[in-house]
This record gives sequence, C-alpha cells and structure tokens, in this order.
Amino acid sequence: MSLKFEQLLGKPFVFGEQDCYTTVRDFYSANAGFLMPNYARPSEFWKHGMNMYMDRYFKNGFRVTDCHPSDYLPGDLFIMSISSTVANHAGVLLEDGRILHHLWGRLSSADPYRDLLRNTTMAVLRHPDMVLEKKNVTTDIQEVLSATLKKKLSENS
Repeated sequence: MSLKFEQLLGKPFVFGEQDCYTTVRDFYSANAGFLMPNYARPSEFWKHGMNMYMDRYFKNGFRVTDCHPSDYLPGDLFIMSISSTVANHAGVLLEDGRILHHLWGRLSSADPYRDLLRNTTMAVLRHPDMVLEKKNVTTDIQEVLSATLKKKLSENS
C-alpha cells in the first residue's frame, strides 16, 4: 500500500482551519478511513499549558509507541513541542522517512525527519487502524558482486 498525501502538500497555513492538525486528520482519513473530529483550537493554546494534542489523539484511539526509532512505521504520528512545554505540532511519518506536517506560517510539506522536527519530538503515537509493515529491502547478492566473483561462483556450483 502506498500512502496518499500529495493532495495535502503546498497548502497555506490558516490556524484552526488548515494547520498541522488538519493535515494529520486529512492524512488518516485518506489512508486509514477514519475521520477525527475537527476540534476547536484556541489561539496559542500551548502558551496556556493546554495539552490539547496529546488529549485529543488519545481520545481518537492513538497510543504511545515505545520502540526504538528503527521500529517506527509509516503512518506513525509524531507529536512535537516547538518553543513550548506542551505539544503544539504534529506530523505523520511517510514511507520514505520524511514527515508530513504543516508549520505555522508555512505551506504544508513533507520534510526529512531531522533537526527541528527530530529535536522537538516528545512522543510517537500509533493508531491500530493505521499499521503498515516496514519494507525490508533485500538485494540479490549476485547484483553486487564483481564479474570475477560471479564467474568463480558459477564455476563452483
């Protein structure tokens, strides 16, 4: 299964209407078939200590995944706290290791999981209806051997 997210890229930011929560909500609707409510989000809720993201995601069936980063799966939800003590940003892990998200004042995008995104992640959540298997890429050893080694192997078999 290939994740659908291209239609969510390049959208202008409008807090409470087209923001990171909206992007995440639309992603799960398109890829897992469930729709999260469009909760009202008071302006700068994080400055008042409101932990709306964690509370709302738990109410929608997400659970913290306590695993090594190598075990993160496409579709995992990343919760971040950017210049805040509580969660105020969210994004979804894509199949290529990028995060689909929508930062304040920017267009929605899919960016590598590094720097600001990685350094501000406070939780990784998973929803039971959104489970994709990690793709293990296996290379046929014959594809990476030199011509000399290939010849030796064929002579010995």
